[in-house]
Amino acid sequence: MNSAFYEEVLKQLLRRIHCVRSELHRTGQWMLLHDNAPVHCAIRVHQFLAHRCVPVLDHPPNSPDLAPADFFLFPYLKSIMKGACFANVAAIQEHVTVVLRSIPKDAFADSFQKLYECCQKCFEGWRLF
Repeated sequence: MNSAFYEEVLKQLLRRIHCVRSELHRTGQWMLLHDNAPVHCAIRVHQFLAHRCVPVLDHPPNSPDLAPADFFLFPYLKSIMKGACFANVAAIQEHVTVVLRSIPKDAFADSFQKLYECCQKCFEGWRLF
């Protein structure tokens, strides 16, 4: 993945937010949380987000264990899909889509609250140095 590809992903995300959560898109009452992967920190990506006034929540440096997808989503998918066999990529995509759509909204809210609490502990630890 490079910054050009990630910019296209972000464009799709913004279009989807505009369609599905138009009130959030209109009011700007949402934030993008991604980790410090090189592609996320690229100047091109920062310029793209700034140009579109996308608020970005800073991710603590050197904290890969706090990556949003690694914190909740991937472990959840792994636990559900463990041991499953698939005939082809399309079958995997279909199953993942079903699993993702079955996740209750409360589970996402809880995961972000736990992520927030872990980040707070991380920041408190930095203040000790």
